[in-house]
Formats: sequence, C-alpha cells, structure tokens
Amino acid sequence: MKQEISNRMKFQYLKIGQQFSYQGETYVKTTPLVACHAESGQQKLIPRCAEIQVFESGPAPAPQPSPQSLSGTQVRAAVDQFHELCLTAIQDIFPQDDAVALQTFQSRLNAARKQILQQLKLAD
Repeated sequence: MKQEISNRMKFQYLKIGQQFSYQGETYVKTTPLVACHAESGQQKLIPRCAEIQVFESGPAPAPQPSPQSLSGTQVRAAVDQFHELCLTAIQDIFPQDDAVALQTFQSRLNAARKQILQQLKLAD
C-alpha cells in the first residue's frame, strides 16, 4: 500500500529514515547523501539539491541490518594472514641476489603489521 505524497522539498532537508519518492522510485534516506531503494535495498547517491516528494508520516521503515561484527581474534588472524601472504609474495618478487632490499622490505612490512595491530589494540 503506497502512502500519500504530501509535499516537495530538497533532499538535504529530509530527515534520515524518512521515505520519499525520487525519479518515480521510493527510497529511504540513510545518510546525508545516500538513500536506500525501498524494494531492492540498493543504495543511491542523491544530490543534496535534488527535488524529492516526501511521503506523509507512516510507520517507521525497518532498520537495515548492520554489517557483521568481527572479534579481535578474527581481525588479528586476518591481519596475520595478509602479512604472511605479503611476505611470501615479496620473496617471489625480489631478486634472490638482493638480500639487503628483501630484508629491508620485510622489516618495514613487519613494522607496518605491528603498527596496525597496535592501532586496533590487538598487539601482543
């Protein structure tokens, strides 16, 4: 059942969560510049100055599912796996006779891994 369209306004003045019509399609405003298609869920960038038609107040739209949260252990495992893949790749790429460059790159990669884990508060 479609709701009645009450008035026209600029997208920037619409509240987050409000339903509206834009170019003949129904959307829900999700951020200051993005709306979610009411049926497909596909996101669309809407210009702030776009002229939209606001639906009269009705039931609040169903909340969108939030992205899956990962545990610290899962994040650390992913960072460690990425680190190992990078180490393997650079050993394949660097010439075997340039041990100094290889060691320098490995040291910098190890430092970057440590910094990322510290920023994520996952360091040992």
